[in-house]
Amino acid sequence: LDYLDATGESALVKSVEDVIRFLASIGMTMIIVTHDMAFAKEVGTKFLFIKNGSVEKINEKKELEENILQLT
Repeated sequence: LDYLDATGESALVKSVEDVIRFLASIGMTMIIVTHDMAFAKEVGTKFLFIKNGSVEKINEKKELEENILQLT
């Protein structure tokens, strides 16, 4: 899923996010592209950081905060 909020329609974004929350709660594997770190941290378990087309880091949730600071 790529840029969930690109439509600009908050009702649609909320509906899609609710579906993603449900799928995450049942263990569904998803790849989501987003700049919304709060939502990513809420539903994600592993995180890939891409910079200039290359993977910079792959993190588990527990490592996320530390490495966000290093990458910015």
